[in-house]
Amino acid sequence: MKKTFQDEQDLTLGRYDTRFTGPTINPLSENADYDPQSAAISSAYVSLLNDYMRRDLKYGESQTYLSDIPESDGGEWNFKHNGNPFGLNVSSDLADAMKTNPRLKVMLNGGYYDMATPFFGAEYEEKHLPIPQSLAKTFSTPGMKPGTWFTCATNVSNNCMTVLLRSLRALSPAISKS
Repeated sequence: MKKTFQDEQDLTLGRYDTRFTGPTINPLSENADYDPQSAAISSAYVSLLNDYMRRDLKYGESQTYLSDIPESDGGEWNFKHNGNPFGLNVSSDLADAMKTNPRLKVMLNGGYYDMATPFFGAEYEEKHLPIPQSLAKTFSTPGMKPGTWFTCATNVSNNCMTVLLRSLRALSPAISKS
């Protein structure tokens, strides 16, 4: 991620939410050394996700979830997918999943402050998925809003994470608990 927007103030913008800023680690570097938004809320998000997966879904009890790839494993994601060396595009996987499970519900979120997941790029992919028209109705697209793809980052005071987990459970009645 480039960090040139607020260089004169020695601030780095959050990639997932540009309303988060933090001190620049190395003012001479071309790229940001961290994401201030991720540094601010990731521990709470990962903790809640771990709790939900283990307690509600009964998944991963003996596994360790790492939010980042350790340096010992190369420290970087491999974005090659189906032989595409240029970048990650999983829209064909999503189309396959939707065809395999026609009841699958997909919500596409986007926000004005998000530099990581461009909403209009995702909206374009949605409109061009190789799926039958009958499956297109399973998309929920609330549209752009003041926030980011991660709606809870701007609504923590209203227990947004709890609401998000309830939404996940409602979408997955076979695995949810009453």
